Amino acid sequence: MENLKTYKKIIQFLEKEATKEIATEIILPKAEPVLTEVVEEVIDMGLEFNSEKNILYFKGHKIKVSDNINKKTKGHLILEHIFKSDEELGDEYPLKEIAEAKFGDNYETPNSYKKYHHGCEYLNTRIREATGFDKFLICTTGASATVKINEKYLG
Repeated sequence: MENLKTYKKIIQFLEKEATKEIATEIILPKAEPVLTEVVEEVIDMGLEFNSEKNILYFKGHKIKVSDNINKKTKGHLILEHIFKSDEELGDEYPLKEIAEAKFGDNYETPNSYKKYHHGCEYLNTRIREATGFDKFLICTTGASATVKINEKYLG
């Protein structure tokens, strides 16, 4: 029973103070299996991308970004760029910037954006199939194509 009181205090801390990284990397692996589900619920309430596990946590859903955890798809790298950026989650990110930073792509041809745009569309499809939420990512096209998280899903 003492462990239960301790874990309740940890969960209260997570809700108020801890970063999601601390929760997923330190506390969750050490939590007793019976309480793991409770801690995951605290994490799942928001919007977070765990790059190592290849999972997007969104409005109580756990969405596998790709079926192969060892392969970083375009969608995975796009989310990784958005969530690890110093910018706000609601900001627009030029696909050219992502192509250069994550793929080493010079993005020189007028249609270079297309393969990254397809990555965004693939993510939107996975998220819609898992959650029913449409257009999680807003992707523009053309030489100055951008991607951003749809504002209606932030906050």
